[in-house]
Amino acid sequence: MVNRREEPLHGASIRVLVADDHAGYRRSVSELLEWYSEFTIVAAVGTIEQVLTETARQPIDLVLLDVHIPLHPVEEASSVGVIARNGIQAAASLIEAFPHLRVVLCSTAARDDLSSLPTSDRLVFISKADLDPEAILDWWGRREADTCQP
Repeated sequence: MVNRREEPLHGASIRVLVADDHAGYRRSVSELLEWYSEFTIVAAVGTIEQVLTETARQPIDLVLLDVHIPLHPVEEASSVGVIARNGIQAAASLIEAFPHLRVVLCSTAARDDLSSLPTSDRLVFISKADLDPEAILDWWGRREADTCQP
């Protein structure tokens, strides 16, 4: 049995938005991350439009974003000025619009099977089969260390 951590390892809790069109996956990932005190799930949504709404509405540190979230064209700019038609475009727009935000792009497809992914030190791709809270924390910790160096 996994023991739930009582104290975050990397300081304050990481506020997470889980975005996937499959409700069961959203629920499973949310429950998995909640076993770690480092993560606080602030929202779980199923469309890009909801991702944009939540990131504009409340403080979020990390978006766990499905690459193939349904294509919900946003005909007009959202309240944060972001237009996206899929998870990849949404990730690029989010990291540009929110300088503090980090994104984990997830998919059942292999990275090599996807069109070009945005390049940023605030974005990482993890396949859904390999999604591991410890790997996210390791990536997060490396980024924290990088930003603290003079």
